Amino acid sequence: MKGIIIRCERFEFEDTARSMLGGDAIDLAGPLRGGCYSDVLLVLICVETGDGEREVRNSRDRILQLNKRNPGAGVILIAPFAHLSSNLERPLRSKLLCDRLVKILEDRGFRSESVTFGTHKKSLIEFLGLPQAVSYFEYTPRRVGKIAVPKDLSGEDREAVRRGAEEKVTCRELCTAKLTL
Repeated sequence: MKGIIIRCERFEFEDTARSMLGGDAIDLAGPLRGGCYSDVLLVLICVETGDGEREVRNSRDRILQLNKRNPGAGVILIAPFAHLSSNLERPLRSKLLCDRLVKILEDRGFRSESVTFGTHKKSLIEFLGLPQAVSYFEYTPRRVGKIAVPKDLSGEDREAVRRGAEEKVTCRELCTAKLTL
């Protein structure tokens, strides 16, 4: 999971079109929309293959750490941003993990929302001129060889991923239905 956290005075967006989400993707975007936020902690987030609960928790902790250094954000806004990686997770799992991040931030008492998933956006970002107002983070899942092994898999499923690595089968093929949050 990769992200850029930006403490903004203002963030505006307007959906312009649906994204091409891949051959087996379902329409996750819902209706096209827009929004305007002031005093926002904007999190441009990219979910990568193999990301799971561990990466979501690490991302939450980094977001809260930056929010503590630059307090005053009225909302923490999660914005899916696929441009940070060429190793993207499947759209449905990506959306579920983004939604999970919003939920665990809310559980900590923060107003947290997300922008539309699966759309191209026209955006306006007004940065605050504060020290550490922009931060990059990157958390990678545990690996077996070159295959990502999500931490939340059971022992039997982890072994299937290991066998798949030996057979050069991707984790995506082995784990598409697995999401334990």
